[in-house]
Amino acid sequence: MRPTQGERGVTIVELLVSVAIFSLVAMVSVTALINTMEINKGNQAFKTSFDNLTFALDSMSRNIRLGSSYYCSQAVDTQSYTAPSQPATSVGGVTQDCPSGGIHLSFLDFQVTNQVDVYQLHNGAIEELYRGPTGNASYIPITAPQINVTNLTFYVNGSTQCGFGPSVRMVVAGTVTVGDQTRSFNLENFLSQRPWNNVGCP
Repeated sequence: MRPTQGERGVTIVELLVSVAIFSLVAMVSVTALINTMEINKGNQAFKTSFDNLTFALDSMSRNIRLGSSYYCSQAVDTQSYTAPSQPATSVGGVTQDCPSGGIHLSFLDFQVTNQVDVYQLHNGAIEELYRGPTGNASYIPITAPQINVTNLTFYVNGSTQCGFGPSVRMVVAGTVTVGDQTRSFNLENFLSQRPWNNVGCP
């Protein structure tokens, strides 16, 4: 069959141009896909870090709300304790308000008799006094390494008043760093003790 007059095939130049355009579009698409995957990976890492922070603050809030005999101070405690030794805190009914704010809060545990729970800010991390099964106690960070807490302030009121419901306002601020990206956070929580205080009652 002979070709009709005026028909022609694709030239090499046209073929090369088509291949070049296709390659460019493919390269742009692959680059966009890789960037999207990297962004999603970073967002997942941030979500994991913020989930850790949320879990830590929720645990703190629950323990503080159910605890008793709040003792708040500006001092950072760097010691470790061995039972039956206790921090100089609320054991024995000693309580202390912090109307202007403090970075160290201790209180009696709601489940274990005469056990003191302590939270404080130290070296950019929120620390908790952890008591092991042998009675040994030491501070451990409860926030992830990616989290840098720049402010942890407890405002305690009413801890020494009989029949009064003491309150704790907890303010937390800092940054979360993943790779070369940093995001900031600023949180506040208001807690009231349950049950009410019996300290100082006749």
